[in-house]
Amino acid sequence: MQAVVWGSRRAVSGFVVVRLEPAIYSPYLDYSAYLTSPPNMVDIISIWYRRYFSHPQAVLLVLLLAISAIVILYFGHMLAPALAAAVMAYLLEGAVNQLEQRGVPRLLAVTIVFTGFLAVLVFLLLGLMPILSRQITNFVQELPRMINEGRGLLLQLPEMYPNVVTAPQIDNVINAIRSGISGL
Repeated sequence: MQAVVWGSRRAVSGFVVVRLEPAIYSPYLDYSAYLTSPPNMVDIISIWYRRYFSHPQAVLLVLLLAISAIVILYFGHMLAPALAAAVMAYLLEGAVNQLEQRGVPRLLAVTIVFTGFLAVLVFLLLGLMPILSRQITNFVQELPRMINEGRGLLLQLPEMYPNVVTAPQIDNVINAIRSGISGL
């Protein structure tokens, strides 16, 4: 009995003991081709392809996902309102179904859920917007002080690491930050 060893695979006269990574190994695939030589990358890729894409529905799913991604990538700015509406309708459908199961007619259930959704939306707009605007105003007022503090901390870097960072580099970074902020 003669044994040939290739890394983690061992062939012993007539049968194969294969120890591959779990993502590649499958008991349903034929590994007898590896009795004479170790598998190369093409063999591993073809095994993976046969394992996951041998079913026509898997190939169709991948094609549909790729086409959908391309459509969203190129037409996303036009489709954004429709996609947002579809997501909201999907999320609100669960509440409508719950009310229907309790015996509420569908039209009344849709009216109740939609009214509740609008009430939450109005609360968010009218209740949280003043708080948000105050915080944004405070942030804009504090921004110059924060930049100066950051500049002071950054100017300590040339003292700590003189071979890596210089003061003109720090000034260039600070000027880039200031010009980026003024462009907003």
